[in-house]
Amino acid sequence: MKDSAQNKRLLGGVMLAAVVASLCCVIPLLFAGAGVTAIVVAGKFAIIRPYMLALTGLLLLAGFYYAYRPIKVACEPGSACATPASRRRARLGIWLATAFAGLFVLSPYWSAALIRSTAQKPNSPALQTAGVPVEKTTLRISNMVCEACAAVIENDLRAQAGVRSARVIFSESAAEVEYDPSQVSLPQIRRVIEKAGYQVADTIPASGKEG
Repeated sequence: MKDSAQNKRLLGGVMLAAVVASLCCVIPLLFAGAGVTAIVVAGKFAIIRPYMLALTGLLLLAGFYYAYRPIKVACEPGSACATPASRRRARLGIWLATAFAGLFVLSPYWSAALIRSTAQKPNSPALQTAGVPVEKTTLRISNMVCEACAAVIENDLRAQAGVRSARVIFSESAAEVEYDPSQVSLPQIRRVIEKAGYQVADTIPASGKEG
């Protein structure tokens, strides 16, 4: 009974640590309408994410040791009594906890891919106003904490009327936007990003125009 309770606490610790480690990206997704508030809270969790990932790993190692550690048995190895039901449950539990932790720890990547796969397609070039050149700009964005943030911003930009294409690069903290100035202005594009809770730190002028 004591071992069972200890195993449950250990598995609970693994799952809790994994969830906390992922809150930096989960919060912006669940509370997108909260704007700046959600991003500020997510930023706090982003700071402790490396420590929570390390804790998750240590708890998993402890769990696997607990489940597979050698024990003295009063029967022959390989027999039914050599692996009691409690050990089998512990092993199943640690593997399930590992899958759960992996799902949450990797959430910034699969959630970003999911968001982009279901995002609205940018306006077709064929729908652009005839004779009006399409402008390009690069916006420097601050406050992004993971790939999922970049995917959310990209999705919002693509949904904006007049935006021909949008690509947000998390590693560069930048958004590359191609738009029709007859339908949307650069300040409007900036407001789309700021409404989501992020800040436009700088704007790099377009290097040219496309007709």
